[in-house]
Amino acid sequence: AMHFPDGTRVGVAVGRAGTLAKTTDAGATWSSLTRYAPGTGQWRSLMDVDFPGDEATGFVVGSDGEFVRTDDGGRSWFQPCVFDTLICQWDGVDFLPDKLTGFICGTAGLNNNAVLRTRDGGVSWDTVLVRTGGTGYFRDVLFPFGDDIGYVVDRAGYAVWKTTDCGDSWVRHGAVAGGYPNAVDFPTR
Repeated sequence: AMHFPDGTRVGVAVGRAGTLAKTTDAGATWSSLTRYAPGTGQWRSLMDVDFPGDEATGFVVGSDGEFVRTDDGGRSWFQPCVFDTLICQWDGVDFLPDKLTGFICGTAGLNNNAVLRTRDGGVSWDTVLVRTGGTGYFRDVLFPFGDDIGYVVDRAGYAVWKTTDCGDSWVRHGAVAGGYPNAVDFPTR
């Protein structure tokens, strides 16, 4: 996955085995970033990255409960909180422009798939949507316009969920043609 903050030539890409790279020239060249925060390791796959609003503050999620944050454009990373690494895999992350309100989605327990919300920059989290029994697989979360409207992709449920109140409630919207959706994006309103 990769993310380019709006209006910049700066981008960050994440991937397998802790891969974390940055470009400052719209992808012509890439350099490796420091990829280990305290308590993390190189064997973890990084699944998604978000830099909400500027190129300084960013968030990365991945396997084994990986959740790290940077406030200096990726020169250093830290863990605002630590998830149970044995039962979590986060696949999607999206923060609102205030950098305090954010969402992560993925596997949060045996056969449970969840969307979590923070209102303090990732220090504490509340579960706002959960599917149990292996009936869903939340793959991506997106609040495309930085407001209360957001979406989460339910890969195994072949659906997209929508909230209009910043995650307080969610409505499942019908099957996605072709099944197994992985991501959602809205280039314009």
